[in-house]
Amino acid sequence: MKAVRTLVVITDGAKAVFYRNDGPGKGLTPMEELKMTNDAPPTREIMSDRPGRSFSSVGHGRSSMEPRTDAHELEETKFAHGVLAQMEEAMSRNVADKLVLVAAPKTLGEIRKAMPKSLAENLTATLDKDLTKTPANELPKHLEGILAV
Repeated sequence: MKAVRTLVVITDGAKAVFYRNDGPGKGLTPMEELKMTNDAPPTREIMSDRPGRSFSSVGHGRSSMEPRTDAHELEETKFAHGVLAQMEEAMSRNVADKLVLVAAPKTLGEIRKAMPKSLAENLTATLDKDLTKTPANELPKHLEGILAV
């Protein structure tokens, strides 16, 4: 019987680490070629210009305008979509049979929203935790309930 290979993706809004599990008791093998980081500067540097000004609808006053979206959140959303594209590409190359996604809650929501049906069919479990800073040797205890590492 062939062992089921699982792609384990651990991500947040700025970092994504990919591992492969080749079956129960085989542990997690890092896939360095798929590792991703988002080097976006902090919001204060992205939005370095002063806010625009607008005239009041009544009277002669002027006031500053706040941006409609947070630029940093927008960068995190773009990164989440990039991680999703990387997962799709890896699964299309037949790197693994199944997929496990561990992500910070906000990032997990973004990826779930945009995940195509073909990829969702391979998704066996999700975990809404930010484990990107967790050392690789501690990951199996966090994954106990969802994957036999």
